[in-house]
Amino acid sequence: MRDGNRRALQLDDLVSLSSEHEAVGVAKQFEGHYVQSGGSVYWAMFRMFRWELFVCGLCNVVTEGSAVFAPVVLRHVIDAFAAPQLDLHDLAIWLGCFFASRLLSAVVSCHSIAIAKMLARRIYVAFQTLLFSKSMRKSVANCPSDNKHSEDVEDKDADSDDDDDDELEMSNLITNDVDTIKWLAYDLNEVWIVPTQVIVLIYLLYDVLGLAAFAGVAVIGLSGASGVYISKGTSASYDRLMYARDARLKSIKETFGAMQLIKLNAWERKFAAQIQRERNTELKALTANIWWKAVSTCIFWSTPLLVSIVSFTVYALVFEHELTASTVFASIALFNALREPLEVVPDILGTVMEAKVSLDRIKRYLVAHDKQVLASHTTSSSTIVQFYQASIGWDSVTPVLKDVALQIQDKDFCVVYGGVGAGKSSLCAALLGEMEHLNGYVAVRRVGGLRVAYAAQQPWIQHMSIRDNIVFGQEFDATKYERVLDACGLRADLALFPAGDATEIGEKGVNLSGGQKARVSLARACYYADEADLVVLDAPLAAVDALVQREIFDKCLCTLLQDKTIVLVTHNIEFLHSKAVNHRIHVHADGSVSSTRHAPAPDRHAATFERDENEDALSVEDESEQAVADNEGSGSKRDCAGNDGTHVEDEEREQGRVSSRVYFEYLRALGGAPVCLLLVMVQLLWQGLQIGSDLWLSYWTGGKGGQPGADPAWHMAVYSGLALRCAAMVLVRAVTVAITGLGASKILFAWMTSALLAAPQRFFDTTPIGRVLNRYSNDVEILDAKIPTSISNFLSHLFFVICQLGTAVYMVKIAGVLVVPLALLYACIGAYYLMPYREISRLQKISSSPVLSYVTQTEEGIVTLRGFGPAFVARAAREQFARIDLCTQGAWNEALVSQWFGIRVKLIGALMVIVLVSALVYLRDFLAPGVIALAFTYMLNVESALTYTVRYWAWLEVEMVSTERMLKYIKIEGETTPNAITPPPTWPANGCVQFENVVFRYGGATKPAVLKDVTFTVKAHEKIGIVGRTGAGKSSMIMALFRMNALSGGSISIDGIDLARVPLEVLRSRLSIIPQTPVLFRGSLRAVLDPLGEFSDVDVWSALRKVNAHSIPKARDPSGSGLDLEIEGKSDRFSVGERQLLCMARALLRQSKIIIFDEATASIDHATELHLQQMLATEVQYATVLTIAHRLSTIIHSNRVLVMSNGRVVEFDEPRRLVQQQPRTMFYDLAQEGGVLGQLVGQ
Repeated sequence: MRDGNRRALQLDDLVSLSSEHEAVGVAKQFEGHYVQSGGSVYWAMFRMFRWELFVCGLCNVVTEGSAVFAPVVLRHVIDAFAAPQLDLHDLAIWLGCFFASRLLSAVVSCHSIAIAKMLARRIYVAFQTLLFSKSMRKSVANCPSDNKHSEDVEDKDADSDDDDDDELEMSNLITNDVDTIKWLAYDLNEVWIVPTQVIVLIYLLYDVLGLAAFAGVAVIGLSGASGVYISKGTSASYDRLMYARDARLKSIKETFGAMQLIKLNAWERKFAAQIQRERNTELKALTANIWWKAVSTCIFWSTPLLVSIVSFTVYALVFEHELTASTVFASIALFNALREPLEVVPDILGTVMEAKVSLDRIKRYLVAHDKQVLASHTTSSSTIVQFYQASIGWDSVTPVLKDVALQIQDKDFCVVYGGVGAGKSSLCAALLGEMEHLNGYVAVRRVGGLRVAYAAQQPWIQHMSIRDNIVFGQEFDATKYERVLDACGLRADLALFPAGDATEIGEKGVNLSGGQKARVSLARACYYADEADLVVLDAPLAAVDALVQREIFDKCLCTLLQDKTIVLVTHNIEFLHSKAVNHRIHVHADGSVSSTRHAPAPDRHAATFERDENEDALSVEDESEQAVADNEGSGSKRDCAGNDGTHVEDEEREQGRVSSRVYFEYLRALGGAPVCLLLVMVQLLWQGLQIGSDLWLSYWTGGKGGQPGADPAWHMAVYSGLALRCAAMVLVRAVTVAITGLGASKILFAWMTSALLAAPQRFFDTTPIGRVLNRYSNDVEILDAKIPTSISNFLSHLFFVICQLGTAVYMVKIAGVLVVPLALLYACIGAYYLMPYREISRLQKISSSPVLSYVTQTEEGIVTLRGFGPAFVARAAREQFARIDLCTQGAWNEALVSQWFGIRVKLIGALMVIVLVSALVYLRDFLAPGVIALAFTYMLNVESALTYTVRYWAWLEVEMVSTERMLKYIKIEGETTPNAITPPPTWPANGCVQFENVVFRYGGATKPAVLKDVTFTVKAHEKIGIVGRTGAGKSSMIMALFRMNALSGGSISIDGIDLARVPLEVLRSRLSIIPQTPVLFRGSLRAVLDPLGEFSDVDVWSALRKVNAHSIPKARDPSGSGLDLEIEGKSDRFSVGERQLLCMARALLRQSKIIIFDEATASIDHATELHLQQMLATEVQYATVLTIAHRLSTIIHSNRVLVMSNGRVVEFDEPRRLVQQQPRTMFYDLAQEGGVLGQLVGQ
């Protein structure tokens, strides 16, 4: 507390987490209870937390008992004052018991809150760890993975029972759903305490009002009956809200996970509209939920008022008893005591019903199908894997591979080959145990499954250093590590990075090229190979040049791994015919598998490049030329890394008080001064009506100027009118605050989405997706519901204190002398508490982002993790648990600070009541009984109201940190176009591209240039091939063309117009690009191909036919139109090759005059590639085509070839002339390595 008021707290300042709250222990206990409970999350939670709940319940009984005891004391005090002779002894006993109960309640309630806070956190951790552990076991048929979306995944049955959990968004489950469940720690005991408290209060009312009290009981019964109906509506609306939130978060994750593609295609408006549609659906559900809660709040808050009206009416008018000050204010005190439990009934019902919805959603996720464990065989110790007439698929209905009979023996070097989409990657997945077995089975040598060193076709790269990605949590062996680097050809690449192998890799390997990612993934598999039973490599060499391919095949596969059992997927015909390969597995288009095998070569290294003459007849449908150059990925962003090798910037946090600017911006979004004035007026009117009804009772029962004996019907009518208006204002207040708060959240959400979509690409390269998701999940949820609630509660308690305390001071002047200093003391303690509390909350919010990021990261790489073995899955769990512990440490310290504050203000509050009641006793001869009763009643309320005023202000300040965090994203400087011009609608008409002395870099001016004085001109309609080795600047040239970063020097023009002055949306929408990594978003195939809805079905089919992809939709949707085929997340119905064809169709559909192919044919077979070349030559004569070559066969028929080296253009001419020039050109060497030199020389 002291340090927090002197400086901004850091994580090192926080109190260490106790062992009972560490995630490892909580996870082990809860999973044990979950298993023992037969998979029931309800019983598991009860079994594990029953004692904590019991202790909280006992503490609550003491606290609520003190609250019930206060009206009893009030009645005896008023009776004592009204008696002819004051019995000081009896009064002293009652007041002494009252004072003791207040002190006991102050201490016990604080400890109860602290216990509940940590119980809530333990529940939170228990479910987070249980969900994460489940995600580690869950079948990839039901979750994204690095394998399922690889080359040849088939469509899964949409009607399968296992599909239900696909609708659930994991990031929503571990944030909002788990957060909802944790509130049971606070409210579950109230389910039985509140009815008990109500029964006791009804008995006490009966003791005061007699049979008239039962009229009030009837009102309570009606309120309870309506509450049951309302709770069902609240539950249903919350269920709809959570599924709407799931859909919205899926859109957020999909959009901001593929921002570069969206920017390159100028689709920001389209995705902004999509996100807003999902948001509007969520807001509609949220508005319905708000109305249900508002009606519930109105009914249960109004119930004590209605009970008082009915009870007093029956007492005074039916039974014709006189209402005395003792009767009225003892009843009022009991009604107020009754109000508190009834006020929380909506919250309790809401918490319970919402928790039930969330528990049911979590249960659906937990019962999803787990990855199967492969059976172990006993046929032969030398057999690693054996397929017994196995038909396997991605669901339990549709086989991908049929009747596979295959054996893989110890030390086999297997090469898997076949056509696009045939099932090669599915065969790899079957070896990993990730496929469903429809018939037959797959058996392995090791019980419990194989340990597989696996390199996926789409490499999984973690957000950590290069070394950590390769070592992968194993013990570091420097000698082995150096051998692996050498064998995988990584030494030269490491020299390019600012911190070598210590360079931090961004999410999804954003600062690595495609080939570098593949080689890091291969190196990880090689480093583990000594411990593995099998090495499975799914096309890891496809993204590196021919020279590096041969080097890796020799040094890595045939030397480093020469004694290991290898399964290699490749298109390289040279490797397929190598004598080092002894087992060739052909996956046919119909799903059948054939193989030829002979004894392994005694020395793989010696046989590496010897051709196996017995295999000349092999036919490879997708035989391809060797790669010419390693792709640079997303523009060679390695230069984004800092000098210390860091790539992702630490998340910033503000320090000190939340800036007034944050409040101003929130109030501006709320509606400005008129709305703020409306909220204040509503609060004042509500409090005025409440105080007016109390004053009228005081007047009626004989206060100063009162008229005892006057017409009771008239007084009752006035009181009823005031009380009913007060009840109506409760509904107005609840709806007004909630709806205006929701409006502010809607505006801030729209501002943040707009700012992020306009943010430069560098922001997304250096910001983990977890941070963005944290804003859109936790922070948005706080703005939607919690900030309006805190504002409402703070204003209501503040005006309650001001109005009721002011009334009491007005009526009892000396109370001001006593109360004001205590109120100031409250404020000082609150300010002292708020400083550290706010900083701890900020630290906790920052520490929650890595939890979300790691969930997303492990979901994408789960197949790799599981392939490596249980030890690696356990390590991933430990790493996640460590992140959860860091977050829990903040919650633990927050609970300690809150307890520090609570015990002090509660004791001061108890002291305030003691002093004021003592003053009333002293002034008994100068005040009327009605005045004393009213003052006593208000003092009881003001004490708790002061505490909650400070507490709600603290909560509001902490919750405004979410607004602060969103505003930080809202203020991100977007991409701009200074001195913009509007080019003609037909621009570019010709497609002439001119680079003049272009200098281009990633990051600031201190970063090295990746393009250096680049000058060249592309004529209209030319077909240009762009080649060069790793880091040459090929993809950077494309990034410069699309203005992904501003040029540091020179200019680029198209048809004579300087691109620096063309608005970005116009520029990017007039160009088309087919990226190396094909991405298809969720939606119908038609919407995916034509996101803006600009073209007819005829145009779409024409584009599909041009790229020879027209059969793809019909094959997936034979009974439909084809274009209505729904594409799931990450386009898991299509192979990588099919996705590349669809991306080409999407680009051609735009009919741009400039088309860029960025390594776009990596997974397309040779025959299809030839068709595409012919199509470009005949059908796309209208366009200028720039092709970054993956295979030299792709670009040898280009009009000219541009050769890049070290960020400069070194050669630019016709390919035939380049190989004929003397001295020998770089292109000559590339052509020779790529095996196409003969074709060029012979032209």
